[in-house]
Amino acid sequence: MSVRETFEALAERMLDADERKFLQVFELLQHLPDPGAVNAAMATLRPRLKVLRPARRPSLKRLMCQPFEELLFSAPEPEWRPGRVWRGAIDPAWRLVERRLGRPALTALQQRFRAEGAAAGRTLWRDAAEALQAEAVRAVAGGGAFGAGPAGDVVLRNAIFMASVLDIADEVAALRAALPGEVLTAEATAALRAALPRLHRRGRRKPPVLLQVAAGWLRAPGQLLDAVAAPGLELEPEDRHALLRLLGEMVVEDLNRQAAALAELPPDRLAPAAARLAEALAAAQAGLAADPDHPFAVALESAAGRLAAWRNVLEQGAPTG
Repeated sequence: MSVRETFEALAERMLDADERKFLQVFELLQHLPDPGAVNAAMATLRPRLKVLRPARRPSLKRLMCQPFEELLFSAPEPEWRPGRVWRGAIDPAWRLVERRLGRPALTALQQRFRAEGAAAGRTLWRDAAEALQAEAVRAVAGGGAFGAGPAGDVVLRNAIFMASVLDIADEVAALRAALPGEVLTAEATAALRAALPRLHRRGRRKPPVLLQVAAGWLRAPGQLLDAVAAPGLELEPEDRHALLRLLGEMVVEDLNRQAAALAELPPDRLAPAAARLAEALAAAQAGLAADPDHPFAVALESAAGRLAAWRNVLEQGAPTG
């Protein structure tokens, strides 16, 4: 049995262990030198970690990830999802940041981190964004900084999104303070609508990034359609329509992904997942209700059809066909 398999098996056993033993193993894993084995074990432990939320060992790499940590997802193979960050891209991205910044700058950041804690994040986020953007330009020009082949392309796309989020980390933090949960409240809607014009003045590519981040936080990302479509948003009509097109694409893709994933779920998780999908679908349909000719209004029918089939399974035990 390999080291990775050994720690994956240990993590499986710890899911049913008492809390004290679970946290001891969690602490042990954070100090192991094999990142591949650690990441595989952490992926197994993650559902229980979300419940217990133990303190993580502080590090500059973890601080770099703070603005997009709630957007992280795990997958066995390299994968790109709009508005998400594949965990497997973090280590190669951090190595590039380390190399680009150099040892003296990292040492200074580490000293600030020890003295100021998370307050040192602003400097790190700015420097990491610049480093990843520069490496991305080099990679697109043929530098191969993120590795070769499809896996390298996936890491590159994830790193570009990380850099985009880090570049607006101040607005991300402000919006998260106004949106502590998974539902878009009136306060959060006002904060979002105020932030979008500010970001637009910094660059036209920045407002879509904030919307992608917000969509990753929400249980029903379709709520964002109403927030952007409502009158009074201080953007030119063409810019507002561009944001709505982006949101429509994201919402429909996410809904269809959730609907397709229902077939892979065990019976005990099917009903809660279908309920979440129904809520997200209702929010998206409400967001597009004012514009029945919106290009994504018809596309929602695919997710709606899949959901209806699974409701039939849940309520009547009928096959999905």
